[in-house]
Amino acid sequence: MPTNPAAAAPTANQTPTTSQPCPRKITSDWNIRRLPNTETIEFSKPFGGNAYSMVKAIKSSLRQALGEANPPITILAGQWWSPLSSNFTLTLTGNPGVTLVRKYWEAILRPFRENIFTLVPNEGQTRIAFQNVPIYRHANSELPTSAELKTELGKNLQYCTCSIIEAPIWTKATLADPTKTTGAFTILLSDPGRKLTGIMRKPVYMFSQ
Repeated sequence: MPTNPAAAAPTANQTPTTSQPCPRKITSDWNIRRLPNTETIEFSKPFGGNAYSMVKAIKSSLRQALGEANPPITILAGQWWSPLSSNFTLTLTGNPGVTLVRKYWEAILRPFRENIFTLVPNEGQTRIAFQNVPIYRHANSELPTSAELKTELGKNLQYCTCSIIEAPIWTKATLADPTKTTGAFTILLSDPGRKLTGIMRKPVYMFSQ
């Protein structure tokens, strides 16, 4: 597959201009899980189990702990494992490696009950967000499909050999604004071999002439 930006072609009806490398942002999922042997301890989900309110509370806890309006890691989303489970998954961004996240351990867990929860990374899976991707719509004004995004991404050699376990998905902000000329999408990458550092060193080109 070609890696030269000049070899890639848009899939839509617009005439593109020379594209710049698309910036990427690493995100990863972290699980807030009950510690072993704590299953018998009573725990009621805060905010009546409302995941959106829980995420807001954790964000507030982070800001208060550091006195910073914009901590170096950001919480993108969160959800309970199931209606009956007390475990919670957070999606973090800002290159949220283990060392950095450990600095915020106490603040992240504060909205949960003390001494019965821990925070662990979801090993082997990393979500990557591609930003400032040129948008070339089809004649019917629709965005390129997930399959088309995956094909275009595959023209960059480093993504030919990695395992993409979730097809590219346009972000809600991109889908909601038909006037955007650049957008963002995410992929979920299987990275059990810890190859992500090497992958991220190489620029990615999308829909460039």
